[in-house]
Amino acid sequence: MNNENIVRLFNEISNSYKESFLKDYAAFIKNRNKMGNVYIKNKPFKVIQQPNFFGVDELDEFVRFGKGVFDIVNKIYYLYNKNEEIKNLFNLDDSISGYINTPQDYSVNFPIARLDIFYTSEKELMLCEINADGAGGLHKDTILNSYFNTSKVCELLKKNYKLQTFDAISGLVKNCLDIYSNFNIKYGFPKNPNIGILNFQETNNVEESMTIKKYFEMAGARAFVIAPDDLSYDNDGAVLYNGTQLHMIFKEAINERLINEYNDFNKFIHSMSHNKICVIGNIKSELFDSKILFSILHSEKLSKYLTDDELSFIRKYIPYTISAGSESERLYEEIIAKRHDYVLKCVDSYQSRGVYVGKAFSDKDWIKLISTNWNNKHIIQKYVETAINTYTLSDNNDIVSREFKTIVGLFYYNEQFSGLFSRAGSDFFITGANNTDYHLGNVFYSDPDRREF
Repeated sequence: MNNENIVRLFNEISNSYKESFLKDYAAFIKNRNKMGNVYIKNKPFKVIQQPNFFGVDELDEFVRFGKGVFDIVNKIYYLYNKNEEIKNLFNLDDSISGYINTPQDYSVNFPIARLDIFYTSEKELMLCEINADGAGGLHKDTILNSYFNTSKVCELLKKNYKLQTFDAISGLVKNCLDIYSNFNIKYGFPKNPNIGILNFQETNNVEESMTIKKYFEMAGARAFVIAPDDLSYDNDGAVLYNGTQLHMIFKEAINERLINEYNDFNKFIHSMSHNKICVIGNIKSELFDSKILFSILHSEKLSKYLTDDELSFIRKYIPYTISAGSESERLYEEIIAKRHDYVLKCVDSYQSRGVYVGKAFSDKDWIKLISTNWNNKHIIQKYVETAINTYTLSDNNDIVSREFKTIVGLFYYNEQFSGLFSRAGSDFFITGANNTDYHLGNVFYSDPDRREF
């Protein structure tokens, strides 16, 4: 992020208008419940008042980056269905692989995705993780952007810059209803659907789901926040909730849990594959939610099917990754000896669970960790130093500056760039699983004489 000038002005305004800066944040904290609060482990999420600022050139890069990712993963999905060698690289459990090609009437393979990126110490963009299911983080970004857009700092920055934030939830709802409209026309569904927002209750961020529910209802639909066991089915395969037929499901539930823990999953799949309900959030996303994809991208078995441009894209944006186990035996001793250069990741983990940075371990503990987990359920990734940036925030009724690393989630709907979600922390990695990290808004800016966004 080459945003030094606007960040410098943000800091100058914040310190020159300190009273307004602190007053705006105090009002935000007081009114946060009215906006739909978000809690992490029963505590309000932590906030950095300074947003991430992105220039129009970075907006263009996000568009190009997304196109590059989707071009490659769509090719891999095609190869998965046509080529046993590529299919075997994923090593999916039979319980999941059998559902990958469940028919769904979409114009694109991945209607909703979040690509998590970070910037290296050289300010180069790198892919951290792909989330092709659900929409985690939308609500936080909406709240933080609303706070920034009504602040004194924003008002004064607009004298020097054009500023824009994305309303990612509205984009999500529009995308879902656009997909649904195809079902409405082809299968005789009503124009305004009954929608189930589906997740397991103990993992569901209810506030976020309730906000998405509200947006669906503002668009003319009826919406319910439901757990899988709340669903029932009639003899024709229609999906019901408390006796009311659902026409669309926005699926936040993780595929693996849905397959293994939901007793009526086969009925769910039957209804979906026979177009008895429109399900947003497909089973094929399992191919790309798993971190094994990163090792496949660097596999020689895949590279022979990719173009020179696609291989160049992977080398530029994807950290070098191998699958642990017998096929990578030649690198075992190097990984043991050079722990500072590597990260161990469980392929099925999420929110940074099962991620182990070699720098954080002693030699003895690293050897034990690698030897215990040297199997095809883990990947080894080259450690890439994350950029550290200074951010302005309030602390004990004062303005302070602190250094953070950041992860930026890029939302893509219908494979088009649609919004962002940013987190910050000071540890080796940043996770949404606890309340030690911070969240911040995202703002695009341009000089007044430059083009519109």
